[in-house]
Parts: sequence; structure tokens; C-alpha cells
Amino acid sequence: FKVTSSDPADLLATAEVALHSVSLSPECFHAALVLTSCGASGAHGPTQQDCDQSYDQKDLVSVWESGQFNGIQSWTVPETMVYRIQAAGAKGGRGNNDGDVFAGSLGSSVVAKFKLYKGEKLYFLIGQTGEDSCL
Repeated sequence: FKVTSSDPADLLATAEVALHSVSLSPECFHAALVLTSCGASGAHGPTQQDCDQSYDQKDLVSVWESGQFNGIQSWTVPETMVYRIQAAGAKGGRGNNDGDVFAGSLGSSVVAKFKLYKGEKLYFLIGQTGEDSCL
């Protein structure tokens, strides 16, 4: 592959650029999906309506709205491919151990790649910064 460029003012001046190879991996052209708590706070997770409004796309996720799994979001893999998933944890609340107050964790993040198959379901429990215990 070769590109040649000429300066129209001086036909004797030319520049050439040669490319050895070009990588167009799917990672360069991915669509991002960012899941959030959909505006919910406290001990109760979001509703389906909260997430439909938050993501500006109806039924992007399915939200469990009853029982012990209330607020868990499930997402169905649309296409078989390798996905890059980044998860970030929130800061923990301060705690109390027999009168000694200790700071909560600062949170953390992890990034990994997974081959996911069309139709698989992933489940996400998304919260917010931890609350302090009775200090």
C-alpha cells in the first residue's frame, strides 16, 4: 500500500508514505456499554423503569424486582465475540470495632477479556459507596 502526495504549487516536490501493515482489530471499533445503578441508592436496587430511563434504551437490561435478588440487572449477549469487561468497586463505609473507627476501603477495579456467546446472560449487582456503621 502506497500513498503519494504532490504539492500543487511545485510539481517537482512529492512525498511518499509506505505502510507495512494495518491492524483493524475489533477492539478498535467497539461499542461501549456502561451499566450503572440507574439512579437508585440505599439498600434497594433499581426498577426496570429506572434502568430504561437511565440507559435511554428500553430493555437493554432486565431488572429483577422481587425477592432477594431485587435490583440485579441481567444483560443478554447480542453477538458471539471477545468482550472486554471493566468492573470498578465503590469505596466502602467506615466501620467500628469496639470503639476503634476504621476507614472503609478505597474500592478497586479489574479489567479482563472473555469470549461470550450469543444468548448468554450476565448478571450485575451494581451499588454505590458503602454506608458508615453506627460510629
